[in-house]
Amino acid sequence: MLIGLLFQTLVGAGYQDLSGIYLAPGQVVPVLVTGLKTVLPAPATAQAVPLPISLAGISVSLEQTFPAHTWQLPMFAVEQFNRCAGSTVAAGCLITAISVQIPYDLANPQQLLGTPQSTSLTIMENGAASASFQVQPAFDRVHILQSCDIGGRTEFAGIC
Repeated sequence: MLIGLLFQTLVGAGYQDLSGIYLAPGQVVPVLVTGLKTVLPAPATAQAVPLPISLAGISVSLEQTFPAHTWQLPMFAVEQFNRCAGSTVAAGCLITAISVQIPYDLANPQQLLGTPQSTSLTIMENGAASASFQVQPAFDRVHILQSCDIGGRTEFAGIC
């Protein structure tokens, strides 16, 4: 089923502070996006290794301008959450969590000192690209992924 939403928006990266989205080499992170047209009947999950670079018609690329490189990110899962009251999905209510792994060879901030560079994520939906969303490379982002990180379904229930 498709619904017509106007814009894709990167609203966060799971458990991270929304003041900036920081990504570290090897990190597994749920990228949270609104504005996708696809409504999934159930979560889509990777079924084999190596991890796929597309699930349910959705894929994510990461581009760094120095050193110049573009990666298609391995995907663990795509889940959707309706953040509005009621059972119908209205524009702006659907959040899509796309769990991806950041490449180990992402240049870190120390490698980039004094060098103009840009690092961005692009979400692809059925072959159509979103806008590029700026992210910041980090040395590390140690965190154990838990149920409260993705969608927050158990966040206030005390059962993370």
